[in-house]
Amino acid sequence: MYLLTAIIFVSIIICLCLYIKKRNSYWKDLGVPYAEPTLLFGNLLSLLQIKSSAFWFRNLYESTNHLFYGFFFTLNTPALLIRDPELIKQMFVKNSDFFAHRLGGQNCNHDKMGVNSMFFMKSPTWKIVRKALVPFFSPYKLANLSTIVFKTGDNLVAYIESEMTTKPSIDVPMMASMYTSDIIGTGLFGLSAESLTHKNTRYYVLSEMLAKESLATLIERFCFGVFPRVAQFLKMRFFDKTSTQILKRILVNTMEQRKSSTYVRGDFLDLLNSVERRHGEILKHDELVAQAFQMHFAAHTSTNTIILALHEICLHPHVQARLRQEITQVLSKHEVLSLRVLYDMVYLDMVVSETLRKHPIAPILERVCTKSYTIPDTNIVIKKGLPCFVSVYGLHHNSEFFPNPEKFDPERFSPENRPNIVSGSYLPFGIGPRNCIGASAFVYPSVR
Repeated sequence: MYLLTAIIFVSIIICLCLYIKKRNSYWKDLGVPYAEPTLLFGNLLSLLQIKSSAFWFRNLYESTNHLFYGFFFTLNTPALLIRDPELIKQMFVKNSDFFAHRLGGQNCNHDKMGVNSMFFMKSPTWKIVRKALVPFFSPYKLANLSTIVFKTGDNLVAYIESEMTTKPSIDVPMMASMYTSDIIGTGLFGLSAESLTHKNTRYYVLSEMLAKESLATLIERFCFGVFPRVAQFLKMRFFDKTSTQILKRILVNTMEQRKSSTYVRGDFLDLLNSVERRHGEILKHDELVAQAFQMHFAAHTSTNTIILALHEICLHPHVQARLRQEITQVLSKHEVLSLRVLYDMVYLDMVVSETLRKHPIAPILERVCTKSYTIPDTNIVIKKGLPCFVSVYGLHHNSEFFPNPEKFDPERFSPENRPNIVSGSYLPFGIGPRNCIGASAFVYPSVR
């Protein structure tokens, strides 16, 4: 009996090892250059030794000069890193219908706000939602939002002046977070945020809970986005459970109040109510509310960009001096600050663009192959279900595209130099149909 059990156990181990060995030869059999994997952990064992996944993908990116490079996930699941800007555009723009889905969120129904957000939605629902939300980013809507941004900017100035008279220093991360929370709460949802004027308001506390970046939450979000099976098994969430329940209740109540009112504010919640009237038979209520969560999360990422931009400006006094000079000169020509005036600040745009290059909001892009795809000019077939990645951090720090990449140099994005940037090498907001719908519209005005 014991002998039979031992034989069965050893047989299972041998079969498992043979299976893994066969999986390990996946890229070799296809003739694709690849990173040599370990037996059980693929190429991800080294991730435990690196402080972030962004650096891990950058290291993988820099370990080869090939246009694309194979590697393996945990349990030796094959994946492909796309390095060449032209190939990135070919696959994710021209042939985007072959890569229509993201990897994350699959079957993670324990986090309905996360799995139903447009970021993780699958087609065809994703297309319906995306098309329905586009009107919110029209020039007219952005002009209305910019008014709230400028009013919040006045509150920010008052906050800084108050802090300077009572404290030896200012907590810049907290200040930036309160600033973006006020813009999001008031501008997108019509809530009375008032974090800068009253501090520690309910909405600000909720915003901090949703956006917090502890080691545990970073691991959960990484697994939710890249290892959905692990996230599903361990019930990992993209959004904090407690704050999600509270904010969802606030948003749903506000949306219901709007339905019974004749007043139209024209903000994001009004748009969601409009979408529900037009597509209510297709879209579930949770799918609509989840878009508000995504907008909140995506907009709040500008907090880090503000902090990093201020950090770089402080480290480079000559940049700070030139920036102050431009802002003073442009404002002296206009009585009222507007979005048009903001766009006249060319050097400010250069500084923000360089900040997003050196410190990209999304350092990794991923897509899942939704139908078999042959890589152009090769006989290599990417099979359905295989995940493909782009290291934005690697691209942005490649000296071939950005000489001396560790140097903060806004001149890269001057009107004269910007046309020389290799197309597909600068991807601060993603690429193709599944790029970030609102970050470029929200980040630039709020950070400026």
